[in-house]
Amino acid sequence: MAAEWPYPSRRRQSLTCAAASGDLAATVETVLRHTGLSPSLLELEVTESVLLDDEKARDIFRRIQALGVRVAFDDFGTGYASLTYLKKFPLDRLKIDRSFVRELSVASDDAAIVGSTITLARLLGLSVIAEGIEDRATADLLESMGCEEGQGYYFGRPMPAAEFEQRFLSKGAAPISGVAATEQAATAA
Repeated sequence: MAAEWPYPSRRRQSLTCAAASGDLAATVETVLRHTGLSPSLLELEVTESVLLDDEKARDIFRRIQALGVRVAFDDFGTGYASLTYLKKFPLDRLKIDRSFVRELSVASDDAAIVGSTITLARLLGLSVIAEGIEDRATADLLESMGCEEGQGYYFGRPMPAAEFEQRFLSKGAAPISGVAATEQAATAA
């Protein structure tokens, strides 16, 4: 429940083709109004399948961004997406898929892909998040490559909101090291 969580943290919502049909921008605006969530704290994650209807999708996501909501390209590099999506669509962030992060090491093909993706994103003015970080070595390598945020079990498994608050937000809680961890799926119990 976004309106009940007292800490300013970004909420991410993945969208499917079905969710993106209709007037998604109006739906997002209504949800923001009813929950009281600040638009700057909402990020919609879209895959290339949501972006297939070029003109309609571009218009919808421009309207969503005009509300102050961020848009991320999820699972970047895993489908049939063309680089033209990065040029044509109003995006704020690229999300590097866990399939490139899972076996990441300095001399791997995955490192070349991840490093190139991070560089490309920066040149396009986009932020980057890597998913699937499961150990400190991977978090440190991603940080050295310039990755700004990460998700994965290295930072913590999904947990009830109260446990998350006690572990990470209470006075004296230990900071998370490595790539800046984004919120894990802390759900209200």
